[in-house]
Amino acid sequence: MKRFIVNVLFFSSFLLALAIGMECMLRRVPNTYVFKRSLMEEQGRHIKTLVLGSSVAECGIAPSCFPSGTYNLAVSGQWLRFNLQMFGQYQEYMPELENVILGVCYHTLWSDDDVETDEWSIVEHGIYLDIHLEDDFLPHSELLSLGARSLRKWSKFYLLHGQTMLCDSLGLDHSFDLSERAADWREKIASVVAGHNGLVQSDKDGVRYGRNMERICRLAEMCREKGIKLWIVAPPVHEDYYARLDSCALSRLRNGLSELSSEYPNVRWLDYLGDTRFSDDDFYDGNHLSADVGARNFSQILREDMGV
Repeated sequence: MKRFIVNVLFFSSFLLALAIGMECMLRRVPNTYVFKRSLMEEQGRHIKTLVLGSSVAECGIAPSCFPSGTYNLAVSGQWLRFNLQMFGQYQEYMPELENVILGVCYHTLWSDDDVETDEWSIVEHGIYLDIHLEDDFLPHSELLSLGARSLRKWSKFYLLHGQTMLCDSLGLDHSFDLSERAADWREKIASVVAGHNGLVQSDKDGVRYGRNMERICRLAEMCREKGIKLWIVAPPVHEDYYARLDSCALSRLRNGLSELSSEYPNVRWLDYLGDTRFSDDDFYDGNHLSADVGARNFSQILREDMGV
């Protein structure tokens, strides 16, 4: 019995050491969160125009098309809850900030960070950006929280020597380049839109919509206090995606953000969702611009409209 206990303790110690070692190795894998935190902490004093938002901003707004001092700190899957917290937590690093560009998509106002659907985002925001949900109960261990996903990340970097972070020096995410686009991207648009429409329609009592409008208002107020202009921008989507959108939800999005912008003198609402100036090569998929082509074409238009 004594020998059995010793063997169990030895094996348990081995597994614990292995888990700790793998967790440490995971923390060394390059990722978007660590990189964008370093941009805020190391380049913050130079930032004059800041891009926030989720993936549509991360791949769709190219800082290189704007004056120097523009950085894209948007993160894929980062909804308004985390955008607000990120700005509040790191604004002190950016004393020269003049403009905040908040990139929104069709379903932004109906999306929120939820453990059931966004566990990976919640965990990685907590570990790498020190940004947590109010009721965050997830373990602060990537391996324990994400399991197989973390093992795939570990394998991709250490075994396959693949790239795990494709942002350029200004924060534009090149994992959305045309070279990375799936061959059947257009065939997938209908199912993607159906999912987004379903998300919007599931908010029957309007709770998520109301909370997200409140978050944008708080961001607008924080910017106003600092003399910062807030540009709420909806990048263009592919015509096949746009044609399938819920017209009532689309009107509510536009009316809500238009009314909000009229309430705050420092806020501007720029809507490009149905813009017809873009072709297939401007898109990575139905609702994301291609970072190497579409983002540059769109950003030149956006800069002109902003007058910066």
